[in-house]
Amino acid sequence: ACLVDYRMVTTDKQIGPYPKGSAWADADVNQAAGYLRRLFEDEAYRAQIEENAERLIRRILDGTKIGVLIQEYILQK
Repeated sequence: ACLVDYRMVTTDKQIGPYPKGSAWADADVNQAAGYLRRLFEDEAYRAQIEENAERLIRRILDGTKIGVLIQEYILQK
C-alpha cells in the first residue's frame, strides 16, 4: 500500500450517503498522483509493494488460521 496523507474536514453538504456535517478525510491528490506515477514508472518499487502485499495476504489468509476461525464461528451457533 501507498498511504496518502489527508486532512480531516467536515462536509458542508450531503455527499452520497454521507449527511452534511460528516467527518471526511480529504486526501492529498498530488501525493496520490505521485504514488501512481512512481508505481507505473519504477518497476523495483512496484515489485517491492507487490511482495509486501503478498506476504501480508499469505499471513492473514493462512489456511490453518481461516479454518480455526470458521470452526469457532460454527461452534458459536
